[in-house]
Amino acid sequence: MDEIKVAEAQANPSEVTEIGGPATAEAGTGGATQFAVLSADERQTLRATLAAAHPDVIPELIGGETVGEMVASLETAKAAYQRTIERTKAAIPVAAGGGGRPVGVDVSQLSSLAKISMGLKGQ
Repeated sequence: MDEIKVAEAQANPSEVTEIGGPATAEAGTGGATQFAVLSADERQTLRATLAAAHPDVIPELIGGETVGEMVASLETAKAAYQRTIERTKAAIPVAAGGGGRPVGVDVSQLSSLAKISMGLKGQ
């Protein structure tokens, strides 16, 4: 393990010039190599957190094995959400309730033959 040189009111910088590795902030944690892949519980928790923080994404599309992959998947999930919204707005509106009522016919104005014909049709 490299030595970390720390002194109060240090006049000269430390001789350690490498960024990353055992002599930096990752010392003792194993760094990204040990914790690169998240466990299933961690992925589920991160997915829920990202979905809550980004309501404009499809949560099922947030995926990946690492934090970076999951954060990167937000763009795909957001794009899919936007396409869904656009398609929904472009859809032809459908009347609620299953359609209109048939217009009633004034049978007093119909001939006998029209009344019989209408009765046989079930109207």
